[in-house]
Order: sequence, then C-alpha cells, then structure tokens
Amino acid sequence: EKLDYRELIHFMRFQLPPFSVQPLIENAINYGIRAKKQGGSVILSTELSGSDIIICVTNNGKKLQETDIKENHSIYNIRKRLEQHVRGKIEFDYNAETEMNIVRIIIPEADKQNENCVGG
Repeated sequence: EKLDYRELIHFMRFQLPPFSVQPLIENAINYGIRAKKQGGSVILSTELSGSDIIICVTNNGKKLQETDIKENHSIYNIRKRLEQHVRGKIEFDYNAETEMNIVRIIIPEADKQNENCVGG
C-alpha cells in the first residue's frame, strides 16, 4: 500500500471541537485508500472564505456517500459536535472528474468562536 499525505494549510486561526479532523483522515485512509490496491492520496487543507473557515479532507479512495454514515459513525458524531459548539457543518462531495472525495467542515463567522474548542 502506498499513501501520499499532504497538508495545504492556508489559514490556522480557528477553533474546533477536539477530534474533529483526525477521524476524517483516519476514515479516508481506512475506508477509502485501503480499498485500492495501488494506494492513494489524502490532502488536508484549510482556507478562509469570507468570514467562514473551510477545512477539507480530500482523498481518491472508494467513493463516500452520505448514506454510508450511520448514527454510530464518527462522522455523525463530528457533525453533532460542530453544530453544537461552533454552529459548523460538514458536507460531502465527490468530484467525478478527479475521482476525489471531499469532506468539508465549514465554520461560519470564524471571528466569533466558542470557548469549548481547541485551536486549529
């Protein structure tokens, strides 16, 4: 197995509930990349878009679908904590042209963060 992991961190001044990103990277590797014999890539990126923070975990592993996420899944728990602590949300996208899964955390109004979070 071959894994290409990259970070494209363009913005770091934000807060998230603990363990919001790590499980997304683990899931990308364990359920996406490991399913491919030739391996694949995982990219963690951050950016500021207006007053919103966008955190993306992108991978070219097995296609992720919203229906794959059950109530006991880590992504379900991340979604609930983001909503509760930073009014954030998590979105899923698949780019058929590049064959990339994109899991996007969106934190609105980055300048008004909650104290119950850790620095990004």
